[in-house]
Amino acid sequence: MIYLEKIEVNNEYVKYYYFERKDKGKGVLIYFPQKGLCRTEKLCEGDSEVLEMLRRNAFIRLMKYVKENKYPETDMVAWG
Repeated sequence: MIYLEKIEVNNEYVKYYYFERKDKGKGVLIYFPQKGLCRTEKLCEGDSEVLEMLRRNAFIRLMKYVKENKYPETDMVAWG
């Protein structure tokens, strides 16, 4: 499970913090919808370049936000 917090949304990109727990360090993800490009600006505490599951699930949610044109201030992503 991960948490998302909106940083910025504009015509070029969607930028959110992502983190596993509120007491851990936050990472930063950026999605450029016009280019179809996802980028990690900073890994969250507990994440690594090798372990992609956290970021993959977060990026899928960011793409959904763009598709629905809804950008919540905070969100939670869980999978099973």
